[in-house]
Amino acid sequence: MAISAGQFQHGQSGNRRGRPRIAPEVRELARSKAPEAFKRIMELVEDDDPRVALAASNAVLDRAYGKPAVEERKAIVDLAPVTSANDIVSALSQLLAATVQGDLGISELKDLASVIEMQRRAIETHELEQRLQVVERLAAK
Repeated sequence: MAISAGQFQHGQSGNRRGRPRIAPEVRELARSKAPEAFKRIMELVEDDDPRVALAASNAVLDRAYGKPAVEERKAIVDLAPVTSANDIVSALSQLLAATVQGDLGISELKDLASVIEMQRRAIETHELEQRLQVVERLAAK
C-alpha cells in the first residue's frame, strides 16, 4: 500500500472556517502602527546580537519579497496493508527507519503516523464491535 503525504485538497483542510476575521478596528489600529514597527525592525537589522539582526533581516526580506515558498515533497513509502496491531507496529517501524535513513522528514513521519493512528482506531473499533456481537449472541442463548 503506497501512502503519500501531501497537501489537503482545496476546501478539505482541518481548519474549515479558515483564519478568523480580524475586527476592522483592530486592523486599522495595527496598520496605523505599521510605519513605526517597520522603522524599529530596520533598526534591529543593525543589532549587535546576531540572532536579533537575523530575525529582523528576515522580517524585512519577507516584507520586501514575500516569504519563501516552502517546497513540499510527496513522501512515498511502500507499506503492506495495515489490518492488525502487528501491521501497525511494522508500518511505524518502517516509517521510523525511512526517517532515520533520510527518506522521510520529521513532519512527513508525523503526518503518516497520524494516518496509521486513524487506521489503528478503525481496527480497534471493528474488533470491539465483533466482540460485542459475540457477547450479545452468547447472552441471547
